[in-house]
Amino acid sequence: MERSTGILDVLKPSTRYESPRIQLNPSKLEANFKAKKLISEENLLNLIKSLEIQLQRLDIYVKFDTNCEDPCSRLLQVVKSCVDQLVEVKEKLNLNSFISTPSEAEKRTSNELKHTAEKLQLANKQLKHYERLLQKKEKMIIEREKNLAKEQANMEKSKEQLEVTKARLENIERHGVHIENHILNHQNSDNLKNLALRITSEQENLEKQKETLQKQAMILEETMEKLEKEKHEQLEILEENKKLFENIESQNQDIQETRKFIESQKSEILEIKTNNERLLETVAKERNNLKAEEEKLMRQKMELDSKIVMFNHEKNESSKQISDIEVEKMKLLQEKDLVQQIKQKLNEEREMLKQEYMSLEDIKEQMATQSQLELSSRESLLSQKEEELEKTIVELKIQIEAYNQQIFEKENEFKSKEEIMQEKEQKIKICLANMKLVEMSLIESKNQCLEIQNNLIPEIESYMEMFQQIISECNKLKNELEEILQNVNIYGKIPDMDADVMLESTLKDNEPKDRNQYRDSNEHMIHELTSELQEKISICEAREEEINLKNIENMRTADLLKKAWNEYEEKRKDFELEVQQEREKLKKNFFQLENSLKMVKEKEQEVLSLRTELVEKEKLLRVWEEDIKKRAKAV
Repeated sequence: MERSTGILDVLKPSTRYESPRIQLNPSKLEANFKAKKLISEENLLNLIKSLEIQLQRLDIYVKFDTNCEDPCSRLLQVVKSCVDQLVEVKEKLNLNSFISTPSEAEKRTSNELKHTAEKLQLANKQLKHYERLLQKKEKMIIEREKNLAKEQANMEKSKEQLEVTKARLENIERHGVHIENHILNHQNSDNLKNLALRITSEQENLEKQKETLQKQAMILEETMEKLEKEKHEQLEILEENKKLFENIESQNQDIQETRKFIESQKSEILEIKTNNERLLETVAKERNNLKAEEEKLMRQKMELDSKIVMFNHEKNESSKQISDIEVEKMKLLQEKDLVQQIKQKLNEEREMLKQEYMSLEDIKEQMATQSQLELSSRESLLSQKEEELEKTIVELKIQIEAYNQQIFEKENEFKSKEEIMQEKEQKIKICLANMKLVEMSLIESKNQCLEIQNNLIPEIESYMEMFQQIISECNKLKNELEEILQNVNIYGKIPDMDADVMLESTLKDNEPKDRNQYRDSNEHMIHELTSELQEKISICEAREEEINLKNIENMRTADLLKKAWNEYEEKRKDFELEVQQEREKLKKNFFQLENSLKMVKEKEQEVLSLRTELVEKEKLLRVWEEDIKKRAKAV
């Protein structure tokens, strides 16, 4: 190394030491070396030796030919051989590199996943927009229902006012009849004139009151007709309310009982509402669990897709390796043919040498005493070398046959493994189909849960609002009845007891009918509402059972998929280990073949050197023959 650094110091002004990866231009080197003709041969030899030592770090068998006389041409040959050796090492590294680059399939799958994620985001946005529109429509419907309820209340108030006016007219007519009877009974008294005047004045007042009341009644009837024309669809409900709310002075107890019953039902409904809220919470939890399971399944699906891609990539690599093995096999066959050709050439040259020896038998007889020993020694050496060559060729044949058998066995193993991998691919496809079915079932359960959330819960809330409205209407009716009773007490004070007795009898006759009708109607409404709620609850329970069964089935399928996935991973690891072992074996065989080929090349060089020695000996023999001929002529 010290010598090489000294030589490089001599070459500093014109040359530069570069890394082995940089490609050297021979023309530039020639130009640089032309400028340095004063370099001595010793320095050049030292530089060549140092370069040879450095290159032997990469390959032990590197040797330079320094047969040229010109030092520049020597250096050029050295540099060219260095570059060739580095290129060979680089090609070997490129051949033996097993680094895998990301495939186009993985890029496509990543792009498809991004595209699907964008589609899901757009779908979620559209769903949120539709939900907002539905909420707005629900608010509009609730406002319309409130307006209709207000209009119904106004109609009921106007009807109550008409009933009050009719009751007043009936009371006045009864009072007039009572007065007329009283007049007929007291005709013989002395105060008939005063009574007649009073009666006439009272009759006039009564007629005036009748006229005013009739006018009010006509106005109210006109307004009622207008309202009935506008609200013709609600006549049946108003008639039922008329029947229910006529003469209800003594229905406070029934109202209280119904109120208690409604409160009990309200408590039951609240309990049902709490249960429904719990059910909703459980459904929400199940939805979250289903979402988590869906995410897990999607992740597992992604992992399966990635592993399938990796499997395909490994399959391609194995096919590439098989093709490389076939190429190496072809190279070995070519080398075998070359060895056979070399052997044939050696045999031909041997025959040529024998023929030459046969032509020179006369001379050999004369020179037998001098050259027999040398020729016998040389022939023994040649025979030994030939035997060694034959042994090496036989060994190479045995190695090649063994290597071919190993390759054939490995090809069969690869085929069997490919069949196993195809079976595994089919199993994975079946698992993916099952996963898709599980996804479809999960989506169906999700849609059914959404239907329950969007349909049942709003209906239950609407029933709760109906119950609250019924309670508020009952309270209003109670207050109105109290007001009606107060008005009856104020306007119904008649001097004689007969009218009061008649009113009480009529009210008592009408009381039980109204009570029975009100009770029947309320009980019928409550029974219908409770039956509907029970049906909805039974539907919810049945749906919950179905969801639980589907969840159990999904868990089972998930467990089966996990087991299949674990088995697949174990088999894949075993296959990877086998492939690695086979690669190592192939590398070892490849290195052994390279070493054997290098040995063959060395022996070929030795044979060539022996051939050159034989040629030199032939030249010497010819010289001796010429000398003998000259001596014979001289004699």
